[in-house]
Amino acid sequence: MTHQTTAGEMTTIKRYPAEIIKFFQDNYPEYPQYSEQLLEFQQSLFDNAAPHTLLAIAHIGNQCSLEIACLEYVRRTYYPEQSIHMVLLGSGHLSLKLEAEFELLPPRLQQVLDDLNSIQWVDILGCQRLKFDDGKLLLDRYAHESTNDFIELCKLSATKIDGWQLSPDVNISEINAEFVQLMASSCQPYANIFLPNQTDKTLLQSRYLQFMTGNSINENSTSTHLQNADIESSIAIIGGGLASVNLALSLAERGKPIEFFCKDNSVAQGASGNKQGGLYPLLTPENDLLSQYFQQAFLFCRQRISSLHQQGFSIAHDFCGVVQSGHEERSTARLQKIVNGNDWPQQILQSISADKANEISGVSIDKDSLYYPLAGWVCPADFARAALNKASVLTEVNTHFNTQIVKLEQTPQGWILHSDNQSYGPYQKVINASGYGLTGFEQTRHLPASLFRGQVSHIPSNNELSKLKTVICAHGYLTPSHNQHHCLGASYIKGAENIHYSELEQQQNKQRMEESYPDREWVNSIDVSEQDARVGVRLVTRDHFPMLGLAPNFEAIQQLEAEQPFKRKQQVADYWQNMPLPVFNGLYILGALGSRGLCSGPLAAEALAAVLCNELPPVSPTLFEKVNPNRLWKRKLIKGRPLN
Repeated sequence: MTHQTTAGEMTTIKRYPAEIIKFFQDNYPEYPQYSEQLLEFQQSLFDNAAPHTLLAIAHIGNQCSLEIACLEYVRRTYYPEQSIHMVLLGSGHLSLKLEAEFELLPPRLQQVLDDLNSIQWVDILGCQRLKFDDGKLLLDRYAHESTNDFIELCKLSATKIDGWQLSPDVNISEINAEFVQLMASSCQPYANIFLPNQTDKTLLQSRYLQFMTGNSINENSTSTHLQNADIESSIAIIGGGLASVNLALSLAERGKPIEFFCKDNSVAQGASGNKQGGLYPLLTPENDLLSQYFQQAFLFCRQRISSLHQQGFSIAHDFCGVVQSGHEERSTARLQKIVNGNDWPQQILQSISADKANEISGVSIDKDSLYYPLAGWVCPADFARAALNKASVLTEVNTHFNTQIVKLEQTPQGWILHSDNQSYGPYQKVINASGYGLTGFEQTRHLPASLFRGQVSHIPSNNELSKLKTVICAHGYLTPSHNQHHCLGASYIKGAENIHYSELEQQQNKQRMEESYPDREWVNSIDVSEQDARVGVRLVTRDHFPMLGLAPNFEAIQQLEAEQPFKRKQQVADYWQNMPLPVFNGLYILGALGSRGLCSGPLAAEALAAVLCNELPPVSPTLFEKVNPNRLWKRKLIKGRPLN
């Protein structure tokens, strides 16, 4: 097999390394040509793909570790500018860890195996996304119960799959006609199928080809907030917190140049500037879509932090776990409902005894508690700086600090951004990710979200507090020592926009910990007298979902409301259910992350970047409806309630 280099020379790709071939022969003796067939399939994927594009591959089955490693080895060796998006659809437990040990592998292949061996899949509902090699390898894992999410995503998206890869453990008789039709309708015309059993492959391809003629995805069916973007257009980001810098990083991984506008002299000067923030998922007893989103977001954020740290970026953090307990009867009952409501993956949540809570935390909790073993704390400011610095390594990021954008103007040529003394643009795509300033523009001032002020106290460590080994959370939270200080928080005051220090809130932070864990020596040792604290203001929605997508045009929505002709309740509901609400084309919203933005922000940014670049996002269509900035108004209209 041959590969044409950038200089036009042909490089022969003869075979995988000998140890890999032997592994396939030992593990698949019934398929003696397995390695040759796999290499031929993978070679065809790269040969058919346009240069510098994303190669989308769907894998069915639970045996995929070495197959993925080989594909990524070929990419890194011969096609380093190509990117791979592999969707893994498994019906059972999926692991990419290889128990086999190889001694004579090329260093590049060994690095691929090391990356895959580091993966810790968690059996959550929805998509778990992981990224490697500066985003060049993107893995989306859908557990069996979540396969429908992928199916619905394919139906709505114009993105096409370049190839389907089935592992030897797949029984094709269990692949129903609906899924075969999806395979056909979601594929590029040249897409191929890999299946080691040639009889099965012939049978599946014959079923597959029956659906190919006349079957294609309707690109016009895409939801308004999932509209395809012009991926070569100019992009401007407004903001300076975790949402904006993570969006910059996700776009940079896709090679997109960025104009970055921040009103401060550096990033993380607002709510993202805390010294320590607790990182753990928001769970509900029903494990509803909000709970599912936060689990996906938590795992993505965790890997994002680890990846940046491993690359040498300084991010103070410790995945030391979080111990959560109730502070009174109602909150205790709520936590019990959460733990009893679902069979949670052990990596996400565990129920622990009072003695175990004491042992894990290092201090006297003395209550049955919930334990999040993969959780912990991170310095959001370090995270924000690292994300923007990494983005600047990957692409052209033109930063405009000390530049507050005060007006957005839509013109036929694009969006013009105005500060007090200068104008910028036009830009085809503008993302408003300006934190609590999200509603500060004429186009976004009606967004249904509320301001909440929070003060986090910085307290000195001492002999008692230094024993704390995990983040603890009840009516308030307390982090382990970092730089001889702890973070104690936090107040939560609606409508307050000022960021001045409050002595009352400082004392209340201590009081909440005293109420949560009364008569404990370590609590009594908390000292807030230094008056050291940080205040941030956050934007929060009623349903606690972030806002992600095209900016709603509220005046146009009101006009539609005034003109809708129906009176009967069901007619009104049907009318609005099927009516796309007006938006400002080219203006996107990313924000309203609330007090859990450290957890939810990076995945929201990644999902928006995927939409902007015409890729399959890591969020289901149903979940996208939940984060649509239009959603709260649409719910009102469907119920026949006036917008005002």
